[in-house]
Amino acid sequence: MPFIYFYLSYCFISDVILSKLSLRLLGSEIYSYRVFTIIEFSLIALFFTSIIASSYYKRLIYVSMCLFYFLLIIDFFTNSFNKFDSLPTGIESILIILFCILLIFEKLNSENLHFNYTIWISFALIIFFAGTFFLFILSQNNFNNTNFSDTYGYVVAIFNSIKNLLIGIGILSESRYNFKKLQGA
Repeated sequence: MPFIYFYLSYCFISDVILSKLSLRLLGSEIYSYRVFTIIEFSLIALFFTSIIASSYYKRLIYVSMCLFYFLLIIDFFTNSFNKFDSLPTGIESILIILFCILLIFEKLNSENLHFNYTIWISFALIIFFAGTFFLFILSQNNFNNTNFSDTYGYVVAIFNSIKNLLIGIGILSESRYNFKKLQGA
């Protein structure tokens, strides 16, 4: 779970500090968004590799990570760094949704089925990345449009709040489950 704690901390720091610094020092928040995409994907992918038991699924995630980083390099050389990274965020969304599905499938097929924090986190990530997928795809060509940028901010904030609420529920339910388990032992 340390990857999720670090991810949530980085989300907060990025929203409160890094995007504002990017705007002030570099004239655009886009730079912090590009860095955020890389760190977000890395932390979430590492989270899934740490909790998925299947070696086949883990290899699939590692290959997906290599593919994602390769696409980041291509995007870096083919697109302006001060444009929204629609291709990487779109690919990131698809891959993270895939990781969530793999985990949920693995949990459903396990003998020790327990609706634990990993399921809550998976549902939270599915809702967030599915809800913002098309917005991320459309952002590269529309981000300079003021109406689009305002709508973008609201939509991402709403789905981010839902994601954080579900992750929080997952963490609290896991803490409660572990507490009850300790009391029974």
